[in-house]
Amino acid sequence: MEQQQEKLTVTDFILRQIAELSGKSGRMLPPAADEPLDLDGQTVPSLLKRLESRYGVELADAAENLSCPLTVLELKNLITSRVKNRMSGQVDAKTVFENFVFNDRCTHLTSPYELNIDTTFRCNLRCIFCYADSEKPDCAADEMTTEQVFDVLESFAANNGAFVLFGGGEPFIREDFLEFVRFAKSKGLWTYIISNGSLITPEIAREYAKYYDPAHDKIQISLDGSCPRVHDKQRGVVGAFEMTISGIKNLVAQGIRPILNTVVTRVNVDDIPNLIDLAVSLNAFTYRCLKLHKLGRGRKGLLHEKLSISQEQGENLFAYLNKRRDELLGVMGIASDNACVFPMSTKAIRDQFEKRPGLEPKSYACAAGTTKVAVAPNGGVVPCSYFYDFPELYVGSLKERSLQEIWEDSSLWDLYRKPLQVKGKCKQCGYLYACKTGCRIMAYVATGDMGAPDSGCTYDPNND
Repeated sequence: MEQQQEKLTVTDFILRQIAELSGKSGRMLPPAADEPLDLDGQTVPSLLKRLESRYGVELADAAENLSCPLTVLELKNLITSRVKNRMSGQVDAKTVFENFVFNDRCTHLTSPYELNIDTTFRCNLRCIFCYADSEKPDCAADEMTTEQVFDVLESFAANNGAFVLFGGGEPFIREDFLEFVRFAKSKGLWTYIISNGSLITPEIAREYAKYYDPAHDKIQISLDGSCPRVHDKQRGVVGAFEMTISGIKNLVAQGIRPILNTVVTRVNVDDIPNLIDLAVSLNAFTYRCLKLHKLGRGRKGLLHEKLSISQEQGENLFAYLNKRRDELLGVMGIASDNACVFPMSTKAIRDQFEKRPGLEPKSYACAAGTTKVAVAPNGGVVPCSYFYDFPELYVGSLKERSLQEIWEDSSLWDLYRKPLQVKGKCKQCGYLYACKTGCRIMAYVATGDMGAPDSGCTYDPNND
């Protein structure tokens, strides 16, 4: 079981160290963050060493530029800045491989790095916006068998695949699901599970913990409200909140800190501050917000229009999450993937890029069909799990051909490996080189054309 580090904000940890070093551990000093610290010349280096060890950043080089006497606020701001700089410079393996494609060094990898595999569309909840439009638990027709899923994982690993994302439906509804996790780990694969958490009993959590490696494995639990009234309304089943909270606690009891994910709608956007506080109290590893997509049940009628938050609400949420990320440094992460908004519609993100009309990206490719592939419960293959709604976008079936055979058949992937024919307002946009028209499937949902603007984009390049 992973030993958990005590959760303290940066400010509280600084105060704790000052109290210990000054021999006043019975009380926290000073009373105000901007009040000068009464520290001698020997204590400051010791304090900086403790802070460096805690946060994994170098501070001693900045000592001569710090004010004298020091303030807690100055130290906190220095640490936050250094941690941000360190994180911005970190590049994970997934990004390295994607950049081969995104920088136009190749059209696709020789085999997929990432496999999204949904072994079932069955679910015990009825989320009002489910992108997979998951069915009731008794609808198991045409799912791949245990052995067929093993074969997919075996083939993926044998062809140098590295990362498997298990989704659904609710993956834990399959009695053999943890067998898939065990098998994937036996092949050296990294895993990411997306679950509603409601079926994770103490026994299941203990079994999962046997295969869980905190360095390479993650589990994401959907939590849409800080109370039953909000969460159950979005998840469509009375009692869902209590079941999900129980599942989260069962994981944490085994030393597994989950990522908690919220699909943001008009129902819960005002509840986000309470959700973050709840996530901290549950000892979550990271909290994440995801904007509502027009997929699955979200495409039906006017549901998407009724539930989507406004651009102003999105901008405010983005700013709030940035603020809480700094405040909670050392306690819990707040995801920085900007998934709660459409990036170039958000001024704070847009301002990070130079406006360059006429400049195109090196490659219009995304990961779909170039570095990753998705497999539906029936063995159908699509570039990305967001494509399940569209039979015409399936590129093959694993019941007829192997995963590698499908991947290597370039004739199936033209839509994803060849340049887009850009349409609409994107052609005049000064941020096209960074945005690449957004998400292809969102454009396809709205217009039937993957070269059209992402339906989530509200930015008008002609009115800026």
